[in-house]
Amino acid sequence: MSEPFKFDVTFENGSYKIKNGRDLCLQFEFIEDEDEDEDEDEDDDDGIVLYISKIVKCGDGKPLTREVIKLIETMAKSIPVPPWSRVKYIKLEDGSSINVCAGQNSSGMNIDLRYLKILTTGESWYNSFGYKSLDHDANVAHNAAIINQPMDELLSKLVVQEYIDQKYINKFKARFPELNTADLTVKEYVTAMSKAVPRSGTRTCTKEQEKRTSLLFKLVYYIRMSEMLEYDFRLQKKVERGPKASPRTSPSKSPKASSKSPKASSKSPKGSPRTSPKDGGGAKRTLRKSRRETINSRKPRTRKTHKLINLK
Repeated sequence: MSEPFKFDVTFENGSYKIKNGRDLCLQFEFIEDEDEDEDEDEDDDDGIVLYISKIVKCGDGKPLTREVIKLIETMAKSIPVPPWSRVKYIKLEDGSSINVCAGQNSSGMNIDLRYLKILTTGESWYNSFGYKSLDHDANVAHNAAIINQPMDELLSKLVVQEYIDQKYINKFKARFPELNTADLTVKEYVTAMSKAVPRSGTRTCTKEQEKRTSLLFKLVYYIRMSEMLEYDFRLQKKVERGPKASPRTSPSKSPKASSKSPKASSKSPKGSPRTSPKDGGGAKRTLRKSRRETINSRKPRTRKTHKLINLK
Protein backbone atom coordinates (compact mmCIF):
# COMPACT_ATOMS: atom_id res chain seq x y z
CA MET A 1 0.00 0.00 0.00
CA SER A 2 1.18 3.50 -0.80
CA GLU A 3 1.89 5.93 2.01
CA PRO A 4 -0.83 8.49 2.82
CA PHE A 5 -0.61 11.84 1.08
CA LYS A 6 0.89 14.37 3.49
CA PHE A 7 1.12 17.99 2.47
CA ASP A 8 2.31 21.39 3.63
CA VAL A 9 0.90 24.70 2.42
CA THR A 10 3.16 27.74 2.00
CA PHE A 11 2.62 31.25 0.63
CA GLU A 12 5.42 32.60 -1.57
CA ASN A 13 5.44 35.63 -3.88
CA GLY A 14 1.68 35.82 -4.19
CA SER A 15 1.22 32.09 -4.78
CA TYR A 16 0.14 29.25 -2.52
CA LYS A 17 2.14 26.04 -2.84
CA ILE A 18 1.12 22.59 -1.68
CA LYS A 19 4.02 20.19 -1.22
CA ASN A 20 4.34 16.56 -0.28
CA GLY A 21 7.60 16.75 1.61
CA ARG A 22 9.99 18.56 -0.75
CA ASP A 23 7.95 17.75 -3.87
CA LEU A 24 5.72 20.47 -5.31
CA CYS A 25 2.24 19.10 -6.05
CA LEU A 26 0.20 22.21 -6.68
CA GLN A 27 0.64 25.94 -7.09
CA PHE A 28 -2.30 28.34 -7.22
CA GLU A 29 -3.31 31.97 -6.78
CA PHE A 30 -6.49 33.87 -5.93
CA ILE A 31 -7.24 36.55 -8.54
CA GLU A 32 -10.14 38.80 -9.45
CA ASP A 33 -12.41 37.37 -12.12
CA GLU A 34 -12.20 39.87 -14.97
CA ASP A 35 -13.64 37.60 -17.68
CA GLU A 36 -16.84 38.75 -19.31
CA ASP A 37 -19.63 36.32 -18.50
CA GLU A 38 -22.97 36.90 -20.15
CA ASP A 39 -24.66 34.50 -17.76
CA GLU A 40 -23.81 36.61 -14.71
CA ASP A 41 -25.65 39.70 -13.51
CA GLU A 42 -23.99 42.96 -14.53
CA ASP A 43 -23.64 44.11 -10.93
CA ASP A 44 -22.30 40.77 -9.73
CA ASP A 45 -18.67 41.57 -10.45
CA ASP A 46 -16.94 40.76 -7.18
CA GLY A 47 -16.09 37.14 -8.02
CA ILE A 48 -12.74 35.58 -7.19
CA VAL A 49 -10.99 32.94 -9.29
CA LEU A 50 -8.80 30.21 -7.87
CA TYR A 51 -6.24 29.94 -10.65
CA ILE A 52 -4.17 26.74 -10.82
CA SER A 53 -0.78 27.56 -12.28
CA LYS A 54 0.91 24.20 -11.70
CA ILE A 55 -0.11 20.62 -11.08
CA VAL A 56 2.68 18.05 -11.05
CA LYS A 57 3.03 14.48 -9.92
CA CYS A 58 4.53 14.33 -6.45
CA GLY A 59 5.28 11.96 -3.64
CA ASP A 60 7.66 9.11 -4.42
CA GLY A 61 6.94 9.35 -8.13
CA LYS A 62 3.32 8.29 -7.71
CA PRO A 63 0.66 10.20 -9.65
CA LEU A 64 -1.57 11.99 -7.18
CA THR A 65 -3.18 14.39 -9.62
CA ARG A 66 -6.72 13.17 -8.97
CA GLU A 67 -6.28 13.55 -5.21
CA VAL A 68 -4.81 17.04 -5.63
CA ILE A 69 -7.74 18.12 -7.82
CA LYS A 70 -10.22 16.85 -5.23
CA LEU A 71 -8.28 18.70 -2.54
CA ILE A 72 -8.35 22.04 -4.36
CA GLU A 73 -12.06 21.72 -5.18
CA THR A 74 -12.93 20.94 -1.57
CA MET A 75 -10.88 23.90 -0.41
CA ALA A 76 -12.53 26.27 -2.90
CA LYS A 77 -15.95 25.35 -1.49
CA SER A 78 -15.03 25.54 2.17
CA ILE A 79 -12.77 28.57 2.78
CA PRO A 80 -14.86 30.86 5.02
CA VAL A 81 -12.65 33.98 4.95
CA PRO A 82 -13.28 36.72 2.36
CA PRO A 83 -12.23 37.44 -0.30
CA TRP A 84 -11.35 33.77 -0.82
CA SER A 85 -14.83 32.71 0.24
CA ARG A 86 -16.07 34.46 -2.90
CA VAL A 87 -14.39 31.97 -5.26
CA LYS A 88 -16.73 31.39 -8.20
CA TYR A 89 -14.52 29.47 -10.59
CA ILE A 90 -11.45 27.29 -10.58
CA LYS A 91 -9.46 27.99 -13.74
CA LEU A 92 -6.38 26.49 -15.37
CA GLU A 93 -4.58 26.21 -18.68
CA ASP A 94 -4.36 22.61 -19.86
CA GLY A 95 -0.86 21.67 -21.00
CA SER A 96 -1.06 18.04 -19.89
CA SER A 97 1.10 15.27 -21.28
CA ILE A 98 1.63 11.61 -20.48
CA ASN A 99 4.98 9.85 -20.33
CA VAL A 100 4.99 6.48 -22.05
CA CYS A 101 7.46 3.67 -22.64
CA ALA A 102 9.87 4.74 -19.92
CA GLY A 103 11.99 1.97 -18.48
CA GLN A 104 15.41 1.22 -17.06
CA ASN A 105 17.25 2.46 -20.13
CA SER A 106 14.85 5.06 -21.49
CA SER A 107 13.23 8.25 -20.20
CA GLY A 108 10.23 7.59 -22.45
CA MET A 109 8.28 10.02 -24.60
CA ASN A 110 5.83 12.72 -23.53
CA ILE A 111 2.68 12.45 -25.64
CA ASP A 112 0.21 15.34 -25.68
CA LEU A 113 -2.50 14.02 -23.36
CA ARG A 114 -5.04 16.67 -24.42
CA TYR A 115 -5.24 15.47 -28.00
CA LEU A 116 -4.66 11.81 -27.22
CA LYS A 117 -7.73 11.84 -24.95
CA ILE A 118 -9.82 13.75 -27.49
CA LEU A 119 -8.86 11.21 -30.17
CA THR A 120 -9.79 8.25 -27.95
CA THR A 121 -12.75 9.57 -25.91
CA GLY A 122 -13.92 12.81 -27.53
CA GLU A 123 -12.93 14.96 -24.54
CA SER A 124 -9.71 15.90 -22.78
CA TRP A 125 -8.57 14.49 -19.44
CA TYR A 126 -9.52 17.68 -17.58
CA ASN A 127 -12.89 17.78 -19.37
CA SER A 128 -13.73 14.51 -17.65
CA PHE A 129 -13.40 16.33 -14.29
CA GLY A 130 -15.77 19.08 -15.37
CA TYR A 131 -13.15 21.65 -16.46
CA LYS A 132 -14.36 23.07 -19.75
CA SER A 133 -13.79 25.99 -22.09
CA LEU A 134 -16.46 28.46 -23.14
CA ASP A 135 -16.63 26.70 -26.53
CA HIS A 136 -16.64 23.18 -25.10
CA ASP A 137 -19.90 21.93 -26.63
CA ALA A 138 -19.04 23.25 -30.10
CA ASN A 139 -15.56 21.74 -29.89
CA VAL A 140 -16.91 18.32 -28.85
CA ALA A 141 -19.39 18.30 -31.74
CA HIS A 142 -16.69 19.28 -34.24
CA ASN A 143 -14.19 16.71 -32.94
CA ALA A 144 -16.77 13.91 -32.94
CA ALA A 145 -16.98 14.15 -36.73
CA ILE A 146 -13.19 13.84 -36.97
CA ILE A 147 -12.64 10.89 -34.66
CA ASN A 148 -15.58 8.89 -36.04
CA GLN A 149 -14.35 8.97 -39.62
CA PRO A 150 -12.35 6.03 -41.04
CA MET A 151 -8.67 6.09 -40.17
CA ASP A 152 -7.86 5.94 -43.88
CA GLU A 153 -9.58 9.28 -44.45
CA LEU A 154 -7.66 11.04 -41.70
CA LEU A 155 -4.32 9.74 -42.98
CA SER A 156 -5.22 10.90 -46.49
CA LYS A 157 -5.92 14.41 -45.18
CA LEU A 158 -2.55 14.48 -43.44
CA VAL A 159 -0.91 13.48 -46.72
CA VAL A 160 -2.69 16.31 -48.57
CA GLN A 161 -1.49 18.76 -45.92
CA GLU A 162 2.01 17.31 -46.37
CA TYR A 163 2.46 16.28 -42.74
CA ILE A 164 3.03 12.64 -43.73
CA ASP A 165 3.66 10.60 -46.87
CA GLN A 166 2.94 7.08 -48.07
CA LYS A 167 6.15 5.83 -46.49
CA TYR A 168 4.85 6.95 -43.12
CA ILE A 169 1.47 5.27 -43.71
CA ASN A 170 3.26 2.00 -44.48
CA LYS A 171 4.76 2.12 -41.00
CA PHE A 172 1.29 1.67 -39.51
CA LYS A 173 0.97 -1.68 -41.24
CA ALA A 174 4.47 -2.67 -40.10
CA ARG A 175 4.17 -1.55 -36.47
CA PHE A 176 0.51 -2.47 -35.95
CA PRO A 177 -0.18 -5.41 -38.30
CA GLU A 178 -3.19 -6.41 -36.17
CA LEU A 179 -4.97 -3.14 -37.02
CA ASN A 180 -6.57 -2.19 -40.32
CA THR A 181 -6.82 1.51 -41.21
CA ALA A 182 -9.69 0.78 -43.61
CA ASP A 183 -11.90 -1.01 -41.09
CA LEU A 184 -11.46 1.12 -37.99
CA THR A 185 -12.44 4.68 -37.14
CA VAL A 186 -9.85 7.15 -35.91
CA LYS A 187 -11.15 6.71 -32.37
CA GLU A 188 -10.95 2.91 -32.54
CA TYR A 189 -7.52 2.88 -34.19
CA VAL A 190 -5.81 5.38 -31.88
CA THR A 191 -7.37 3.69 -28.83
CA ALA A 192 -5.88 0.36 -29.91
CA MET A 193 -2.51 2.04 -30.54
CA SER A 194 -2.58 3.63 -27.10
CA LYS A 195 -3.37 0.35 -25.35
CA ALA A 196 -0.42 -1.29 -27.09
CA VAL A 197 2.04 1.28 -25.73
CA PRO A 198 3.39 0.68 -22.19
CA ARG A 199 2.86 3.47 -19.67
CA SER A 200 5.75 4.76 -17.61
CA GLY A 201 6.61 2.59 -14.65
CA THR A 202 7.01 -0.65 -16.57
CA ARG A 203 10.39 -2.25 -15.98
CA THR A 204 11.24 -2.72 -19.65
CA CYS A 205 10.22 -1.33 -23.01
CA THR A 206 11.33 -3.36 -26.02
CA LYS A 207 12.68 -1.88 -29.24
CA GLU A 208 9.42 -2.78 -30.98
CA GLN A 209 7.41 -1.03 -28.27
CA GLU A 210 9.63 2.04 -28.62
CA LYS A 211 8.90 2.12 -32.37
CA ARG A 212 5.16 1.83 -31.68
CA THR A 213 5.43 4.64 -29.15
CA SER A 214 7.26 6.85 -31.62
CA LEU A 215 4.57 6.28 -34.25
CA LEU A 216 1.79 7.20 -31.80
CA PHE A 217 3.71 10.27 -30.60
CA LYS A 218 4.15 11.56 -34.16
CA LEU A 219 0.55 10.82 -35.12
CA VAL A 220 -0.84 12.84 -32.20
CA TYR A 221 1.66 15.62 -32.93
CA TYR A 222 0.77 15.83 -36.64
CA ILE A 223 -2.97 15.84 -35.89
CA ARG A 224 -2.50 18.68 -33.41
CA MET A 225 -0.38 20.68 -35.88
CA SER A 226 -2.91 20.14 -38.68
CA GLU A 227 -5.56 21.90 -36.56
CA MET A 228 -8.17 19.28 -37.46
CA LEU A 229 -9.28 19.14 -33.85
CA GLU A 230 -10.61 22.12 -31.92
CA TYR A 231 -9.64 22.62 -28.31
CA ASP A 232 -9.32 25.75 -26.18
CA PHE A 233 -6.93 24.85 -23.37
CA ARG A 234 -8.24 27.68 -21.14
CA LEU A 235 -10.60 25.75 -18.86
CA GLN A 236 -12.80 26.58 -15.92
CA LYS A 237 -15.14 24.89 -13.49
CA LYS A 238 -17.79 26.66 -11.46
CA VAL A 239 -17.61 26.18 -7.71
CA GLU A 240 -20.91 24.66 -6.63
CA ARG A 241 -21.83 25.40 -3.06
CA GLY A 242 -24.76 24.21 -1.00
CA PRO A 243 -27.69 26.48 -0.11
CA LYS A 244 -26.79 29.45 2.03
CA ALA A 245 -27.56 29.19 5.72
CA SER A 246 -30.70 30.93 6.84
CA PRO A 247 -30.29 34.24 8.74
CA ARG A 248 -29.85 33.94 12.49
CA THR A 249 -32.44 36.65 13.08
CA SER A 250 -35.41 35.27 14.97
CA PRO A 251 -38.61 35.04 12.88
CA SER A 252 -40.49 36.67 15.74
CA LYS A 253 -38.64 39.97 15.30
CA SER A 254 -40.60 42.72 13.67
CA PRO A 255 -39.60 44.17 10.26
CA LYS A 256 -38.67 47.44 11.99
CA ALA A 257 -36.11 45.65 14.16
CA SER A 258 -34.64 43.67 11.28
CA SER A 259 -34.32 46.76 9.10
CA LYS A 260 -31.52 47.98 11.36
CA SER A 261 -29.30 45.00 10.60
CA PRO A 262 -27.90 46.30 7.26
CA LYS A 263 -26.22 49.23 9.05
CA ALA A 264 -24.27 46.85 11.24
CA SER A 265 -23.43 44.38 8.50
CA SER A 266 -22.55 46.99 5.87
CA LYS A 267 -19.27 47.71 7.63
CA SER A 268 -17.79 44.27 7.03
CA PRO A 269 -17.87 44.20 3.20
CA LYS A 270 -15.85 47.43 3.08
CA GLY A 271 -12.96 45.53 4.60
CA SER A 272 -11.95 44.31 1.15
CA PRO A 273 -14.07 41.92 -0.85
CA ARG A 274 -11.77 42.75 -3.75
CA THR A 275 -8.67 43.86 -1.93
CA SER A 276 -5.67 41.56 -2.24
CA PRO A 277 -3.42 40.97 0.79
CA LYS A 278 -0.56 43.43 1.01
CA ASP A 279 1.97 40.68 0.53
CA GLY A 280 2.21 39.90 -3.17
CA GLY A 281 -0.14 42.72 -4.18
CA GLY A 282 2.10 43.73 -7.07
CA ALA A 283 2.34 40.14 -8.16
CA LYS A 284 -1.45 39.87 -8.19
CA ARG A 285 -1.78 42.99 -10.35
CA THR A 286 0.75 41.56 -12.76
CA LEU A 287 -1.12 38.27 -12.77
CA ARG A 288 -4.43 40.00 -13.48
CA LYS A 289 -2.80 41.84 -16.38
CA SER A 290 -1.52 38.57 -17.81
CA ARG A 291 -5.03 37.10 -17.54
CA ARG A 292 -6.44 40.02 -19.55
CA GLU A 293 -3.81 39.42 -22.22
CA THR A 294 -4.75 35.73 -22.23
CA ILE A 295 -8.44 36.54 -22.65
CA ASN A 296 -7.72 38.86 -25.59
CA SER A 297 -5.99 36.03 -27.47
CA ARG A 298 -8.92 33.63 -27.74
CA LYS A 299 -7.41 31.38 -30.41
CA PRO A 300 -5.17 28.89 -28.59
CA ARG A 301 -3.50 27.42 -31.65
CA THR A 302 -1.74 30.69 -32.44
CA ARG A 303 -0.46 31.07 -28.91
CA LYS A 304 3.01 29.59 -28.51
CA THR A 305 3.64 30.29 -24.84
CA HIS A 306 1.47 28.96 -22.09
CA LYS A 307 1.76 27.44 -18.68
CA LEU A 308 2.15 23.69 -18.65
CA ILE A 309 0.37 21.53 -16.14
CA ASN A 310 2.08 18.20 -16.34
CA LEU A 311 0.61 14.99 -15.06
CA LYS A 312 1.15 11.33 -15.49
